[in-house]
Amino acid sequence: MKMSDLHIEQMERDESPSAIQIDKGVPFPKRRGRRVLLSPNEREMIQSMEIGDSFIAPEHMLQRPKGSKYVQLKQSVREQFRESSHECTSSFSKEGLRVWRIH
Repeated sequence: MKMSDLHIEQMERDESPSAIQIDKGVPFPKRRGRRVLLSPNEREMIQSMEIGDSFIAPEHMLQRPKGSKYVQLKQSVREQFRESSHECTSSFSKEGLRVWRIH
């Protein structure tokens, strides 16, 4: 037996098919801490904003990414803008993080 034949035979033994069991009806895990729950008033406020309107983001809409000293708007707040077919941008002002509707 050649060395290459021995190697192929060993690989075939190592890669024997394994049985994978498919489970049905297992619920998805709930996301924790990723989504900011905006109040109905806050969601309505974002939906009603016109281009150029802005607000100072309250603390529960802000996050500090790991390893960063800067605060930014949480992704879930940006998602709320997208769900309302709006776009936003943000910048620091004297009062805090100001958020504008830009489109």
